[in-house]
Amino acid sequence: MTRAAPAAIAGELDEFRLVRVLGRGSMGTVYLGYDTVLERDVAIKLLADRTGEDAQLRFLTEARALARLDHPNVIAIFRAGTTRAGQPYLVEELIRGLSLDRIARPVVPARVLAIGLGIARGLAAAHRRGILHRDVKPANVVLDDDGTPKLLDFGLAQVLSARRTSGVRGRSREGGAAAR
Repeated sequence: MTRAAPAAIAGELDEFRLVRVLGRGSMGTVYLGYDTVLERDVAIKLLADRTGEDAQLRFLTEARALARLDHPNVIAIFRAGTTRAGQPYLVEELIRGLSLDRIARPVVPARVLAIGLGIARGLAAAHRRGILHRDVKPANVVLDDDGTPKLLDFGLAQVLSARRTSGVRGRSREGGAAAR
């Protein structure tokens, strides 16, 4: 999909510019965006304006869950905000690559193992932070250009505890060499 961003939204996302639609789902639309301050491409997830309070709460839960994670196998979040019209949005890392439901098959066993381990490491990092993804499926895992699997779409995530941590101070990549 390459439709342009809606004119009503353009310019309403602080320093972020909407470039084009990347995809649509029941919760909203994901755009290729551009961070004009840091001069980088980003993904901007804009909640559909017709959604209710429950959807807005799930959107905020997703933002908070991602903000608690810092792991090479989990998408990074840069910002959560609201347009002037009151639509919530998330600014996330743009992952260039293919989702698992679109990769060429067959996949050699060693590669399947590497992908599975990456997914498991991302989920383990989330679980250590008290976050359950609850929607792991091939469409929600993207292999980036380097082949690293990244978990996306924490929209159905459940946060189990407000302050659960792995005991590491500051920003961590969730463990040392043994955890990678």
